[in-house]
Amino acid sequence: MIQPAGIVLAGGRSRRMGTDKALMTFEGVPMIQLAVNRFEPVCQDIWISCRKESASLYQPFGQLLFDETEDLGPLGGIYRALIQLRQPILVTPVDTPRIGSDHYERLWEASDQGKDTVCYAHADSHMLEGLVSCWSAGAAHTLAEYLTAGKRSVQEFLRERKVRVISVENEEEFVNVNRLEDLGE
Repeated sequence: MIQPAGIVLAGGRSRRMGTDKALMTFEGVPMIQLAVNRFEPVCQDIWISCRKESASLYQPFGQLLFDETEDLGPLGGIYRALIQLRQPILVTPVDTPRIGSDHYERLWEASDQGKDTVCYAHADSHMLEGLVSCWSAGAAHTLAEYLTAGKRSVQEFLRERKVRVISVENEEEFVNVNRLEDLGE
């Protein structure tokens, strides 16, 4: 049976945080380690999508993937993973330390060959959590077209595609960390 690869998106510049947020600790553990840990029950291979200049910092936490083109945002990291690994992927942003592995088990169980992506959505706003998601290997082609057109919006990409949605049950788990006060420690 095919298993998904786990992709930790850690390619951001952490401008609002002022320091590399992947290495910031949440409850005493670096956020990048928390992200890697959440994939262990579901994924055999776990990769960290990052900028080349972060390689020495992130190497201790796992295998690394680098974007071929700079400034494509998180979709660039997802695209790189899809074309290099050629298998389904589960995706997590490095800055969501409260999300547990159970969310990724649900995504994988809900994956369907008729859909490019499975992601969570907020019931009140209908906002898609496109970076907490499962992507089929076949999504690479449409993602390449979207990026080539100069588009970068995760929300827009998902709204234009066949996406299966799972309702967010606990909004607090999906809060991302952009500033020191967001750590809540």
